[in-house]
Amino acid sequence: MTDSRSRRRPVPPWSASWLAIGALCALFLGAIVAFPIATQGVFGSDHDWKALSDVGQAYGGVSAIVAGLGFCGIAASLALQAKQTRLAQAISARERHFELVKLGLEYPGLSYQIHDDPPELYKKKVIINLWVAHWLLLWDIGDADESFLRSAFTELFHDEVAREWWLERGSTWGARDTRRHQRFMHIAWDCHESASPAPGEASETN
Repeated sequence: MTDSRSRRRPVPPWSASWLAIGALCALFLGAIVAFPIATQGVFGSDHDWKALSDVGQAYGGVSAIVAGLGFCGIAASLALQAKQTRLAQAISARERHFELVKLGLEYPGLSYQIHDDPPELYKKKVIINLWVAHWLLLWDIGDADESFLRSAFTELFHDEVAREWWLERGSTWGARDTRRHQRFMHIAWDCHESASPAPGEASETN
């Protein structure tokens, strides 16, 4: 495989979204500040109580809108913090898993997994598993798109060991019942099917 395994899609420009939100907030604040001037032009300079009451009611409506936007902003902030927390936990778990795998490769006697593969074949399957887990992490955080995954899996499944490993482990690999994870698995299986030789071709190679 080439260096495209670690190629990543550029991070989306979140700053543009925050600028748009800031511009919207500034627009609302400007409307609140300019509202008395606009109402003064409508009602005239003699501030009768009815006109002032109308202005006060109008301010009440504007304040309700601003308060609603404030609550929406708080909800969005909490949702973003929760997502960031989950991602941080996932990254931490992956790092611990990598350390355990690294320890198992350095000291095979400490590994609890039971397998009949020769040491070199087992190591290769472990590395393949780490690559797929890395791509899943990039996919989860939005740093890899579908074209990246298809390119990476196509390169991976050119290797016969990788195809056999996925055929054995793919059905239960990283099982999570989320729409995004299901899409990841669909892409992987699609690339595996495309890379696998036809039955006639497989018999000719044997």
